[in-house]
Amino acid sequence: DTLAVLIRKQNSGLLITRRDAVVHFEAFELLARVKDVTGSEGRLRRQFPGPSAVVTISHVRDITFRAPLVDALAKMDSEEAPKPQSTDYWTKFVQDVETADPKLVTEMIMGIVRGVGENANVSGLHPARICKNMREEVTGITRSPWRRSALWLLLRVSMQLVMERAPPEEPPRDIYKEFMVFFLCQTLRQATVLGLPHDTLFIMLAKISRRILKLGLSEAP
Repeated sequence: DTLAVLIRKQNSGLLITRRDAVVHFEAFELLARVKDVTGSEGRLRRQFPGPSAVVTISHVRDITFRAPLVDALAKMDSEEAPKPQSTDYWTKFVQDVETADPKLVTEMIMGIVRGVGENANVSGLHPARICKNMREEVTGITRSPWRRSALWLLLRVSMQLVMERAPPEEPPRDIYKEFMVFFLCQTLRQATVLGLPHDTLFIMLAKISRRILKLGLSEAP
């Protein structure tokens, strides 16, 4: 069982997975930093998830651990940490468009969880990671990055992690990419029913066709 938690104001996601008698906590940054987006050529390659820890199920069921953790996450989701202020124009601009630093989740929360449990590296249960090529873009003379949806990124990362950690099939299949083709086909079908503009439908169809071609499928799953 896996639960994906979006912590909006901290620009972070938390993946909570139960495996037998233990629970895995994995945190990661969602939207990339401005300097990483503007300083990269082509796609920005990122690795998910970030820090991870393992806690026994008995600790998670303990209300003295669970209640403060849930309260802290709920508060972090709605309250943004204050940003440093500068009088320099360029520095102030970067601070205004910069994403929130996820350290309250990736460092503080994960530090607390490790204190109760242990680091996933130490436990020997460190889960596999994935790499994703992010298509963040810089627009206009202000070099302000164009952002994708943090929620959509959380969902895609969570689904891919869950699917890639599942027991392998014979013959091997890329279940995540096949599912994305299926999902986009369903989205295109709904877009057709809603009467979206033809140019939008063409772009969606082209994207699906490209995915099918890369997977080597004869038709959409």
